Amino acid sequence: MSNQDIRQPAKQPQRKAKDLPGCIKYILLLFLILLLLAEIYSGEFRKFPDWGTVVWIILLIKLFLIALLIWLIRVQRNLKCQITDPNNCAKEEIDSSGNPGVIVKGTAGGTVFGHYTLDVYDSSTTLIPNVVSYPGGGASGTAPVSNNVLGQIDTSDFDPGMYKVVLTVFPIGAGATKTCQSFFDLLKASVWIDRVGAVSAVDVGPYTSDPDERIRLIGTPETSVGGSISVEGGAYVYGCGKRTVEYGLEFLETAYGNPTMPEPPEPDAAGAWAAVVAPLPYGDAAHPYWWNCFFIHKPNYETNGYLTRFWSTLLCNLSPPAKPYTARTSWDTKTPNLNGRYIVRVHEKHRKISPPGPIEELYDAATVWLDNRNIVVDIRKLKITGGPSLDVCQELSLKAFLPTGNADIIGQAWDPIILDPPIVAADAKPNDNFGSYDLKILKDGGGYVALPISGAPFPAPPPPPLPVLPRQNYRVPNLLQVAAPPPVDTDVLTVWNIVNFLDAGNPPTPSRDALTIFTCTPRTGRSSVMAPRTMVMTIFRSASRTIFRKSCRSPRCDFTRRRGIGTM
Repeated sequence: MSNQDIRQPAKQPQRKAKDLPGCIKYILLLFLILLLLAEIYSGEFRKFPDWGTVVWIILLIKLFLIALLIWLIRVQRNLKCQITDPNNCAKEEIDSSGNPGVIVKGTAGGTVFGHYTLDVYDSSTTLIPNVVSYPGGGASGTAPVSNNVLGQIDTSDFDPGMYKVVLTVFPIGAGATKTCQSFFDLLKASVWIDRVGAVSAVDVGPYTSDPDERIRLIGTPETSVGGSISVEGGAYVYGCGKRTVEYGLEFLETAYGNPTMPEPPEPDAAGAWAAVVAPLPYGDAAHPYWWNCFFIHKPNYETNGYLTRFWSTLLCNLSPPAKPYTARTSWDTKTPNLNGRYIVRVHEKHRKISPPGPIEELYDAATVWLDNRNIVVDIRKLKITGGPSLDVCQELSLKAFLPTGNADIIGQAWDPIILDPPIVAADAKPNDNFGSYDLKILKDGGGYVALPISGAPFPAPPPPPLPVLPRQNYRVPNLLQVAAPPPVDTDVLTVWNIVNFLDAGNPPTPSRDALTIFTCTPRTGRSSVMAPRTMVMTIFRSASRTIFRKSCRSPRCDFTRRRGIGTM
């Protein structure tokens, strides 16, 4: 779109609609008036007031018809048309679907109102088609509007500059229309948070304290992220002679389920906001709006991209000096070990460029759960079901597992909750985001084989009873707390029929029959994020003996999960 700065675009000639009913009313009115004048001229009313009843009735009917026609003509012309917004400098807003636009407000009505339309023209008086949406949908406004929203202009492809919006009100059926117009200077304001940790923000409605502000949550239902994550969106304002001079990303811990604060703070709320990244200034030689290299022009600002950025330098064609540009970085939520519910906001500052004006500010925010707790994944030992544990490198006989043939695989598949009660209910989502775990075995010369998860059922939850889930959907041990539980022999990952597994199939070879690897993979409720941990439990078999050996792929037999699926 052109951004030429003009105030009054040249008017285009418009064809007036043919008003046949209006013409008929004028003809009838003229005919009645001429007929009445002819009767007066001919002396029909000379005996006034000594007329007969019939003469009075005829005269009154003629006068009534003349008055009725005059009233109908006035009513038909009484269509209401007014645009109150936008005018002067109009800032685009981001709607609940993430689309930028300008709201058109005003009045469209009248006694014979039929419908109305909105047309938008650029500075060259060229019609811009298919950019207007109306309340209730459709190709026009079908209901009268009194000092309220007439429609919304989609400004996604608009440049800053002057535009004209024309409101046309149509009567019922054929008849003359009524038009009005308004000129506005578009202020492009792409200040919004789209995603945190690669999870989209969802509009869940207005704040009760301020219906003009919208509450936006990361995920629906709320989802936890963690580790090194990115924040995406926009932070750039341009138009009406104004431009961005700085933006920053900030975060603040917020309550969850607190009766005194059922909603997160508003984006512009005061508080001890901490910086996600250092604020990025713009407008001087060290912080230009563009990085230019011959025919390559890249903006240093963001309207729809990664906001986690910092100022750096980049060579143009490997020739010094290096030119300033904004490089991507990430928000490290692991180093300060952030765990809980936080509101993240983009804080944009802009002002009039010439002459310099006061700083104006815009905000947008989204609420996110951060989870940097350590998952524990540990396969410690084999244990004869109902009997003793097996020592490392112990020679064993499968007869020891009879009559059941079962061995308990002892270990932990445990994910701590984010916050302990009473801050948040232990089983609230995503405070508890554990999903499930599985166990697999890999034999030499074969593929992975999934072990069925079995064992004693966990205690029933307190009333009201929750649905009973498969055992792999419960932690081992099934404790909802932040502190890691101690390892105990009652932590049974599954009961494995070792006799059937090892004796099934062909007889063993003289040396070594199988290398068996157990892989324990907890899956959190966070978009099926998996935290795999591989333990090596090697079983050497010959024709006469079986030897068990346990090892671990790292010095520790537990696992610290990096939760940040939303990395850069």
